[in-house]
Amino acid sequence: MSRKDAREFVMKYMYQMDINQEYNLNDLELLLEEEKIDLDDREFIDKSLNLLITNVDNLDTIIEKFLKGWTTSRIPRIDLAILRVAINEINNLEDIPVGVSINEAVDMAKRYSTEESYRFINGVLGSYYRSLEDKK
Repeated sequence: MSRKDAREFVMKYMYQMDINQEYNLNDLELLLEEEKIDLDDREFIDKSLNLLITNVDNLDTIIEKFLKGWTTSRIPRIDLAILRVAINEINNLEDIPVGVSINEAVDMAKRYSTEESYRFINGVLGSYYRSLEDKK
């Protein structure tokens, strides 16, 4: 499994937790075994999901700040999962370049969401990244 595939696994798991409104990792180990995910990818997935669960409210606050008239409850759940994963990486996983997190989020939106979602996600993440740069 590549890092890209591991990131998609994280996004799908986040989406599932959001749909079920159950933010826990109760069935994670079973899914990792079924997918035959290697140790390095398991560590990335586990770290990412634990950070997402711990920081979900903060991530949603950040996302809402850049939605321009929208709320997280109005955007598609898959787009929210993609945004959460990307902003979590930008904020908490320093070993991943910001550009990679943004590009991977845009690619996931193209693959899993609507025709317009990738532009929306790119806009939100681009605005967020510029706000971080302005603070430096």
